[in-house]
Amino acid sequence: MTGPRFVAVAVPIPLRRLFSYRVPDTLVPDPAPGCRVRVPLGRRDVVGTVVCSPYDPPPEGARVRDIKEVLDQEPSVAPDILSLTRFVSDYYLCSWGEAIEAALPPDPGRGRTVRLVARPTGAGLEQLSARATARRRILESLTEGGEPVPVTDLPDRDRKHLRALQQAGLVVITAVQAVPATAAATVEAGAVRPELVPTPAQSRVLKEIGPAVAGKGWAPFLLFGATGSGKTEVYLRAAEQTLASGRGVIYLVPEIGLTPLLMQRLKGRFGSQVEVLHSRLSRSDRYRAWTRIKAGDCRFVVGTRSAVFAPVQDPGLLVVDEEQDPSYKQQETPRYNGRDLAVLRAREAGAVLILGSATPSMESFRHATAGRYRLLRLGGRVGDRPLATVRLVDMREEYRVNGEVQAMAGPLTDAITARLSREEQTLILRNRRGYAVSVFCPGCGNRIQCEHCSITLTWHRRDDRLRCHGCDLERATPARCPQCDEPGLQFLGEGSEKIEDVLRTRFPEAAIARMDRDAVRRKGAHESLLNRFDAGEVDIMVGTQMIAKGHDFPGVTLVGILSADQSLGLPDFRAGERVFQLLTQVSGRAGRGDKPGEVVLQAFDPDHPVLMEAIRQDYEAFYKREVEYRRALRYPPFTAMVQLLVSDRNPGKAAIWADQLAEAVRQEGQGRLIVSGPGLAPVERLRGKYRQQILIRSAGRRKMVDAVGRALEKLDPRIPRRAVVVDVDPYNLL
Repeated sequence: MTGPRFVAVAVPIPLRRLFSYRVPDTLVPDPAPGCRVRVPLGRRDVVGTVVCSPYDPPPEGARVRDIKEVLDQEPSVAPDILSLTRFVSDYYLCSWGEAIEAALPPDPGRGRTVRLVARPTGAGLEQLSARATARRRILESLTEGGEPVPVTDLPDRDRKHLRALQQAGLVVITAVQAVPATAAATVEAGAVRPELVPTPAQSRVLKEIGPAVAGKGWAPFLLFGATGSGKTEVYLRAAEQTLASGRGVIYLVPEIGLTPLLMQRLKGRFGSQVEVLHSRLSRSDRYRAWTRIKAGDCRFVVGTRSAVFAPVQDPGLLVVDEEQDPSYKQQETPRYNGRDLAVLRAREAGAVLILGSATPSMESFRHATAGRYRLLRLGGRVGDRPLATVRLVDMREEYRVNGEVQAMAGPLTDAITARLSREEQTLILRNRRGYAVSVFCPGCGNRIQCEHCSITLTWHRRDDRLRCHGCDLERATPARCPQCDEPGLQFLGEGSEKIEDVLRTRFPEAAIARMDRDAVRRKGAHESLLNRFDAGEVDIMVGTQMIAKGHDFPGVTLVGILSADQSLGLPDFRAGERVFQLLTQVSGRAGRGDKPGEVVLQAFDPDHPVLMEAIRQDYEAFYKREVEYRRALRYPPFTAMVQLLVSDRNPGKAAIWADQLAEAVRQEGQGRLIVSGPGLAPVERLRGKYRQQILIRSAGRRKMVDAVGRALEKLDPRIPRRAVVVDVDPYNLL
């Protein structure tokens, strides 16, 4: 008779430890590592993942409970993904269970769908009270007469309001079975593939990448080329060679909005070998795609940062397009960077890695210049097309001439008029949402703030609502000042919604559209707008940074950039890098077709060096200047960084806890760490909690992370674990 059998299970809770469970005699054989199991934890049952089987018996006298159910006949998490999630846990200081949960699709299970009752557009909203913000969000997220949406696709905080909407006759809720994973419809590869001849520059870099793909070994490349230089064609030819060798491909893009048009191109070229993975897919669609990939039915995966965990068998090529983009950094636990995990996964798989950008991150370009990556220079645009010419408009001079601050100066409106007369398209970048960025009382000087955050409320004119872009709070627009009760509130600043309104007034005959989070909230709206613009049905599109990167619209010959210098003063050492990248990327949307492009850039600080370098699209000049600033102040890429945020509804508690944590880090660092703080975070209050920030820097990345991990383990157990947010290699210090 054999003794009791034990396994180690990782559970998705913020507790960095494994749990021992006994395998009942009725379960034969033992669940293998990577299998999901249902286990008791406290007073509830949770789903965890076996990470070690068999496992050493627990200490004598320890209470060990039995596994209740094994959910997988074969492991859901392959050994390479299990190893990758273990790294995520160790390096980003989260639990192994949380890391594994990020790598798996949501189980569709049994569920419900919700759809909007067929009514004229906008009907139903007038029935809701001004306070019913969650119910408004639900109605706005449903497409009129569209397909039912799984209830699980709605934010958790909103689902409790569904029954009230159903009772009001505004939605219909239906119980459904999970959709089985079935093979996608076959698309013939090559059906719409254009016969493209590589440019000399593309041929040159492909000659370096090709042997690496054939060699089936770890080979990292940084593909550096101007916007429109043909980086995508390099990726796809490398992918063709990889698939022909029998290995898989993972192709990461920074944002979901870049996938629809890219997928159309890839489906025509690679057929049903291609699958897409991102968080905006329904649960059933994500599960279906993940199952096809795991079964080996498709070997080419396109997706956002979470696609780095895709269960592609034997990956031979990983592409990270627009590798500099901060969207690759996850802002919730686990706070991993998809680009950095792609580097690790490619190295462990013995695969080729291609990081591509016209404006590489400081970290990646330094690796390339130091020889850690092979730097491939793709040069200028395909067909020797010139980069767009840039006209800088000094808004100080415009103010002196006109006596007021205008949203769009005369040179820009003249340029738009010229494009409309030639039936060419225009993009206008205003990287702020809403109509007015703040509401101001001239009587007492009050700017209406969110009651939960240290953020001014933004006025959205279409709904006549004030919204907080930090916590999504909504309020009716007051007629009088909440502080002094005076009338005459002023609406200051211009968001993308106001710019759209100004354009419609000045160009009433033009077809105008807006792309920001508010305008494309409904399912399918984003893809529909991109297709309309690509087809030439829209003359002018105004938007936030969603319009700035990755899109290839040959009809665009003019890009207008409003308030180009607004973010340069933010308290973040990456502010200049972000502005340079955004301006260069959006400028690169102009003149990608046969006609030359022009950029009109409006700024109040036109002599700023970042703007000068962006106008010339001179990345290397920017890098040389910026890298000396970073070196002098010992900021990344010369040091690694960890940000600790300590928060509580009581500001005194947050301050005391932050002091204790900072002291623990200093002790564990033994003088080898640069510890700044604690001090108030730039956004002092968010979602009702006061925040203290600690920044830790060190040239020794691994030692720093280990020291922070030890400090967290020694933290007073009375401090709630959720009060401390740990962000290793942070990309947002606000």
